Amino acid sequence: MQGFNQQVFHIKMIEAVDHPDGGRMYQGPKLSAVGVPHAWTTRIVGAGQSGLPEHIIGDRELVTLRQVHGREIHQAPATTTCAHGKSEGTGESGGVGRGRESGEMEMMCVGGMGGVGGDGLVSRDPAQLIAMRMADCGTVLLADRTGRYVAAVHAGWRGVVAGVVGHAVQTMQRLYGVEASQLVGGVGPCIGRAHFEVGHEVAEQFCAVGLGSCVHERPGQAKPHIDLTDAIAQQLADAGVRPDAIDLHDRCTFRDADEFYSYRREGKQAGRMLAMIGARAE
Repeated sequence: MQGFNQQVFHIKMIEAVDHPDGGRMYQGPKLSAVGVPHAWTTRIVGAGQSGLPEHIIGDRELVTLRQVHGREIHQAPATTTCAHGKSEGTGESGGVGRGRESGEMEMMCVGGMGGVGGDGLVSRDPAQLIAMRMADCGTVLLADRTGRYVAAVHAGWRGVVAGVVGHAVQTMQRLYGVEASQLVGGVGPCIGRAHFEVGHEVAEQFCAVGLGSCVHERPGQAKPHIDLTDAIAQQLADAGVRPDAIDLHDRCTFRDADEFYSYRREGKQAGRMLAMIGARAE
């Protein structure tokens, strides 16, 4: 796919949703249309909140894992005794806020998968929300058109080069029989092209996996820049997801400091946001 043209496919954008108590999150129109609970959180937290959208979580269990910037996708364990009040190994409220140096997180569910490494989860359990952490990396939330099957994917540049996006689509097909053409979803806020300067060796890796159109070099720039959102959108399309079934975004975690944490801007002390989704109840 040569260049992902948003105008040709009439792409919509995920939308900011402000809670009456002052908190803000983002939601995707296409995911909302199929009725799945989901959100991309921000650093804007409402009065008395933990940083988690409690009105989205409700009584559901929040499940995430130790992100390793690769391509492994796991099926979330059956609902057991997960809790979104405190995550194992971090002592943080829901894993949101100040991150560990590595930006990694232990799986919050105690269903025998604690400490599992990976960069995506799939689920069909309406009693849980699966979630990924981010602070510049891309995230993808997917659901089939019935809302019964969902996926949450962490898509940093290493994961994109490794093929994590396509692997998530393939995993939904393999485990649940969901064809790529039946998926809808959204790509969450991440670092924008203007601020995502990389070394030539990174740019070469994008070119080597067919994402050369996402590498941008201009006269006067010492290093190339990557359009991570475009790369993720291209990989979704290459995996068979209809481009008009995916909502994108016009935000930049580095630029929009009032809304988002950014590892590149803040370094190791940067907090983390969450991208979360759950299957629709029958």
